[in-house]
Amino acid sequence: MVSKNNWWIFVLAFSFLTANWIPTACAQDKQAKAKEPKKIETVAVVNGMKISAEDYDREVGRYQQQMAMMGQAPTPEQMTE
Repeated sequence: MVSKNNWWIFVLAFSFLTANWIPTACAQDKQAKAKEPKKIETVAVVNGMKISAEDYDREVGRYQQQMAMMGQAPTPEQMTE
């Protein structure tokens, strides 16, 4: 009877430690990644303002979505303007 109780105590203690250790380890990894500064890739400079690749992609996607809502597909000539 005593050996069965010791087994359950070990299982509960191991489960408790594992349940607390895993989220803590994951949170530390996220904090380390969050501290790294993002490198902004500049694709163009217009009137002294830098345009990042993220901003460019967002605006091109918005334009394509507007054209699709009107039932049109932008031509390559329109995309270069």
